[in-house]
Amino acid sequence: MIKKATDIEAVVKAEMLGGKGEVVFHHLADKEQLLDHARLFSILTLEKGCGIGYHTHTGEREFFYVLQGTPTVNDNGTEYVLHPGDSAMTEIGGGHSIENRAEETARVLALIMLQ
Repeated sequence: MIKKATDIEAVVKAEMLGGKGEVVFHHLADKEQLLDHARLFSILTLEKGCGIGYHTHTGEREFFYVLQGTPTVNDNGTEYVLHPGDSAMTEIGGGHSIENRAEETARVLALIMLQ
């Protein structure tokens, strides 16, 4: 199956989980395609000042892979600035947030795997 970039819908979520501004999701697969193994496989776009608030993952883990920009990730209370090619994983029961504090737009590949 091929999914052309022009067929991938942008979904905008404001103040997600207490975060600032808007996050744009480009969902690369839908629920049926993820076969109960994952619940999210998307590219997140964060403009300056935008992000997802701190939250925990129960029964799932989340992976971030930075495609563009330098987002700040809070990983269980410790902040890290990530760069293109860097990745982060939030373990089952762990917490995290992500915010773009830089001038350049940040784009992050996100995958949430189910336990």
